[in-house]
Amino acid sequence: MSTLYDEHLRGRTVIAADGQTIGEMAALFVDTSKWMILALQIKLTKSAAEQLGAAKSLLRAATLDLPVRLI
Repeated sequence: MSTLYDEHLRGRTVIAADGQTIGEMAALFVDTSKWMILALQIKLTKSAAEQLGAAKSLLRAATLDLPVRLI
């Protein structure tokens, strides 16, 4: 059994069910009392952010916190 660390996932491409690239992994949200991943934070591509109406700032890309129950 191998161990997978957060840094192995950060920067990986995230692809939607329709095959469209929507962004890259930015972070994991973990419930440390249960050691369960609750959500993935995705740094959205410009086109995905526009489609979702996600807000972005001048210095940072738009992000989406996606609960794992929706994956």
